[in-house]
Amino acid sequence: MRKGRVPYQLVEVLSCPGGCLSGRGQAESEMGGRVDKALVQQMEEVYSSLPVRLPELNPILNTLYQDWLQGQESPQARKLLHTEFRGQSQIHTQPPHMEW
Repeated sequence: MRKGRVPYQLVEVLSCPGGCLSGRGQAESEMGGRVDKALVQQMEEVYSSLPVRLPELNPILNTLYQDWLQGQESPQARKLLHTEFRGQSQIHTQPPHMEW
């Protein structure tokens, strides 16, 4: 990114073992850096008003699964699209510059 060879300016890495409490995804007021409850309520209302679109009904997504991933339950789809939860007790190493 520093050399300007990629089209993006920021990469956010989510590496908190238990999730990032007070992370940058929090709805804070512009003054004081505290959670703005009215803003959170407004965001929840907007989010709740959005129509539900089932991905399995999207013809483009179905084509992607069939042509590129060899089906929805294929090993390729599992490898590229699925994640696996690991509890904190299962994490044995951490980068030396981080302390949890």
